[in-house]
Amino acid sequence: MDISKNIKFSEACNILQRIQKATSPAAKEKLVRHYYESFQKFRLLFRERVGLTAADREDGGTSFYCILRCLVPREDMSRKAYGLQVSTLGSVYTEVLQLNKDSRDAKLLQARTYNGSSNDFAEILREVLLLRAGNGKGMSDLSLYDVHQMLDTIAEGDRQDTKKVLTSLAEVATSAEQMWFVRLLLKNLRLGIGEQRIFAIIHPQARDLLRRCSDLKRVCCLLANNEISHEPLTDQPNETKNPINTFNLNNIVQPFQHIKAMLCEMFHGSLEQLMAEDVLYLETKMDGERFQLHYENERFKYISRNGIDYTDSFGADFMTGSLTPSLQTLLPNNLQSIILDGEMMVYDMQRKCYRDKGENTDVKHLNKRQNWRPCFVVYDVLYYNGSSLLEMPYVQRCQRVVELVSREELGILQIMRPIKLTSAAQFQELFQQALDAQAEGVVLKKQNSIYQPGIRNGGGWYKIKADYITGLTTEFDLLVIGGFYNKTRTFIQSFLLGVLKYNSETQYEVYSVGKVDNRTRQRAILNDTLKQHWHDCKREPPPSWYHYKQSSADGRPDVWIEPNKSVILQIRATDLAPSSAFALSKSLHFPRVEMWRNDKLWHECLSWHNYMTMIQGESGLTKIHKRQVELSDLLLPQKKRKLTAAERRKLGALSYERRFDPAEVKQRSNLFEGFSFCILSASLKTGYTPEALKALVVTNGGEIVENPLQDPRCISVAGDITFRVETLCKSRRYSIAKLSWLVNTCEKQELELTPIDMICTTEELEAEFSKIFDKYGDSYSQCTDVDNLMRVLEGIKDEDIAVAQSSATDLAELETLLFDESVDYFKNCNAAFYSIDQQTKLARLIFTYFGGKCLDVNASNFQSIKYVLVNINLIDKVKLKAWIAERFKNYLGNLYVVNIAWIFHSQRANRKLDILEYMWSEI
Repeated sequence: MDISKNIKFSEACNILQRIQKATSPAAKEKLVRHYYESFQKFRLLFRERVGLTAADREDGGTSFYCILRCLVPREDMSRKAYGLQVSTLGSVYTEVLQLNKDSRDAKLLQARTYNGSSNDFAEILREVLLLRAGNGKGMSDLSLYDVHQMLDTIAEGDRQDTKKVLTSLAEVATSAEQMWFVRLLLKNLRLGIGEQRIFAIIHPQARDLLRRCSDLKRVCCLLANNEISHEPLTDQPNETKNPINTFNLNNIVQPFQHIKAMLCEMFHGSLEQLMAEDVLYLETKMDGERFQLHYENERFKYISRNGIDYTDSFGADFMTGSLTPSLQTLLPNNLQSIILDGEMMVYDMQRKCYRDKGENTDVKHLNKRQNWRPCFVVYDVLYYNGSSLLEMPYVQRCQRVVELVSREELGILQIMRPIKLTSAAQFQELFQQALDAQAEGVVLKKQNSIYQPGIRNGGGWYKIKADYITGLTTEFDLLVIGGFYNKTRTFIQSFLLGVLKYNSETQYEVYSVGKVDNRTRQRAILNDTLKQHWHDCKREPPPSWYHYKQSSADGRPDVWIEPNKSVILQIRATDLAPSSAFALSKSLHFPRVEMWRNDKLWHECLSWHNYMTMIQGESGLTKIHKRQVELSDLLLPQKKRKLTAAERRKLGALSYERRFDPAEVKQRSNLFEGFSFCILSASLKTGYTPEALKALVVTNGGEIVENPLQDPRCISVAGDITFRVETLCKSRRYSIAKLSWLVNTCEKQELELTPIDMICTTEELEAEFSKIFDKYGDSYSQCTDVDNLMRVLEGIKDEDIAVAQSSATDLAELETLLFDESVDYFKNCNAAFYSIDQQTKLARLIFTYFGGKCLDVNASNFQSIKYVLVNINLIDKVKLKAWIAERFKNYLGNLYVVNIAWIFHSQRANRKLDILEYMWSEI
């Protein structure tokens, strides 16, 4: 019996839709909680109806499992991976719906061609299906059981099976149901609520249970049988357990069920503090793939860090696979069951060494590489002969590994043997040895740390690589040459990076070398700065001098940019690894943005020649260490201090500044002779760096000071309004000029300062200005020009206009002064137009343009209308008379019926002509 047969898929879609549409996290949680409670009531009634009692243990058929695997599809490991991407689904649905490949709908279903606001393939599919989906009643008769059967078929089958399922689904399901079905396939429901919150609503320990078995069905059964206490789990081995909780979560561990891997947090220095907390052991950090080896009853299972089963690659028994047959003589004789945690490495039998993951190796698929084979490096044991070892301290588990793996064999099964640390100097030496041996890094583990599944921070494990230490690796100043949108296509989520190759003084080429996430503190400003310069790659493909891998999704950007419009980012990476995704043979491995080098111009990026010099000579990884490890690197904290609000704002304008040397700048004029300048901020949007502005001052004879002076001959200049500028403006102790004033003054070679050029002024300077200019910066005595007038008008705020309310008399006087009387020669003429032909419409426009007022013919306007304008040549005079008599019978003495020719002739004469010649006198 299966409760899912009694739940309609349309009902499940409805609750998913309601959760998605809820506007706040609290509202979403409330919906999930309410549905879960409702399901529990329905479950009790269902079990009673089918004859089950409380004594009958849950086997999953009547549990919340059928719903939970829809709410958190990414956590459902019971099915194989569907192997379906958006592009595949788009092609399959094009066939299912029998669409012409050049049709609009077919193009919408193709990946990377949709530019809508959400970029949600399932939503796009729903729109395409709206007029095609069956069952016009608004819901299908599909049960949740039917849907899970379909998903099982797709997971176990091939593309033809997928096509059959989607075809049958399209015949019976509504467009909304198919939309949610596709979201289940893509394992991305877009609910706006995370898995962790959903598990917390179901049970406080549900998440911890899943981390230990990765089996949603088993978790639901344990919860349904009330075997788990509602108190949160404690991972501390010595902490007293509540006697109510008689079930130890670690006891649910069993072979062939994936345990979430315990992870390492980043080492941030302060080694002495860690050594004071507990004894530390050091392991070499292997550059392979994290795997668990499960064994029971002569059956093997190999599970990746993400819970994917790769047993078919390595072997389910001693007769099959690329690794298992070689383990027969290496495992203990009395072994019943075991779970080992370790790293699956690629071993080169010819060179007698490990190959790095960054060398484009895939340890899961080595069939074509004769000299390469998988090697499992064991560094932990989690389960042995029916008992969980998760609560055993790390140092004891290490000892058990040595005892259990009695024999190692190079290139097949090896043990990671940790080294006990006794001093910081010893760690420095061992870390340097690891770097010299081209290792990825090292790992530190506390001897008393227990194994906490799925935990990274606070577990007592730390990883340290060369690029975690400031100044230990080479930084790369790379040019942004492209961008990749986020899912909603509203923001550039990552950048394509490149180097510059000059073929001549004016001709250059760019080559892509990597891709980096846009995670700088200035990401918003960086996006705004580059936004106006992006070119869409589909509408405007890059030119021939722009080298990138169009065939690679990782190396094919959504937008590209011309180098002279771009910026330089300082990048830190682990190493340079072989890659087929970018134009050059090696790319940045694990790149991260250090800072935005806005002190450099675009052509000062790393050159193609220098980059090629780095990557030549080695076929594998190229390490980029530039110095030896020093003891201070390990004792001083490496973690960046959290910046204050003022510092974050300052970073927006000045992320990196080298010391300016005026001696390097040649003076060309004496414009600023005797004046000193303080450059408070630059302007990122206009492209001016602090260095460029200082050079501009020195070029024109000025002197640079670092701080503003209360001296009339010291001029402070600001571009972006940073926190420092805001503070100085509030104090009113200094007058600060706009950056545009400095640039324009240098161009014109005329030194003149007006209120319009100022960001803020001291009270003394404001008093001096008031003698010469009004409050908007308009001179009392100097004639203005168009440019200055525009600057004055731009400085007038809306609130100033609202306060300055003028009377009708004032406005009339102003119009008389500003305009020739011939301009508004229909002024004060209120008229209604009778005709509706094209010529009359043109006359109406001319009449309005030259000051006339058109009124609607209704009771409120009868008295105000002085003219009725008609096209005499096209009207029925009898009907016109009747129309006028009906509407204006009380106002005929003040009404003139006039031919529209009066308007056209007045326009030609450039004055209002006498109306008598155009009046119609038959009223």
